[in-house]
Amino acid sequence: MAGKSNFVRVSSELPFFPGAQAAIREARSGNLGELVEVRSGLLHSSDIDRKKKINWKRQRKFCGEIGVLGDLGMHAAHIPLRLGYKPTKVFAILDDIVTHREGANGEQVPCDTFDNAVLAMRAKSEGTDREFPMFWEMKRIAPGESNTFFFTAIGMTGGVRFSTKNPAVYHTFSLRNGEQVWSEIQPGHVSNWPVITGHIFEFGFPDALLQMWAAYFAEREGKLGDRFACASVEEVINSHKTFAAAMKSHETHAEIAI
Repeated sequence: MAGKSNFVRVSSELPFFPGAQAAIREARSGNLGELVEVRSGLLHSSDIDRKKKINWKRQRKFCGEIGVLGDLGMHAAHIPLRLGYKPTKVFAILDDIVTHREGANGEQVPCDTFDNAVLAMRAKSEGTDREFPMFWEMKRIAPGESNTFFFTAIGMTGGVRFSTKNPAVYHTFSLRNGEQVWSEIQPGHVSNWPVITGHIFEFGFPDALLQMWAAYFAEREGKLGDRFACASVEEVINSHKTFAAAMKSHETHAEIAI
């Protein structure tokens, strides 16, 4: 695409939920202090059904060995990378649980991509040399999870967490007079881009998708301003550097530098 007048961004709509946006603002505020741990991921259970037929995302000959890392990975990586949480080393646990699925004609076909991935990483944030633990989870077989996106960042003086399992709220952590306090906040239908829906109504996946598209077109036209942007090509490249190291970690059963 070099030399072409293309504008490319990558689909990752779940960070556009109001609670996720509030979590990002809280992480940027400095309230967290020195980071203790960061976790993010996307968990669903559509592949728990062994009778589900094979498709291209579950065969190496079509999508390569990366499997679930390529399918769900950007959802886990988007917010941490945007916040400047840079992975430096990774130890990966990759799991191929269902090894065969039924093909179009009823025959058994190798299902040879990874179903689940847990990446345990060392990471750095801007302005500090200390590495902190960061975990990315990407699972197609997560019993009890329908399609759960989550982000959590905990520091020495504060913390924040959001999950689409309870999408109407987000939580902040603080220390008050020696007590450790988690607070639940309901942001309402507050979005980066104005809509006709009132503040008191519930925000859902289609709304997040529309907000992502609005961000895409606005950035393409140079009108994004300081609003949250879609996942960039650079962020995707950095995520795939991590995933490549994760594949090597799986092969060698060792921590791999990124």
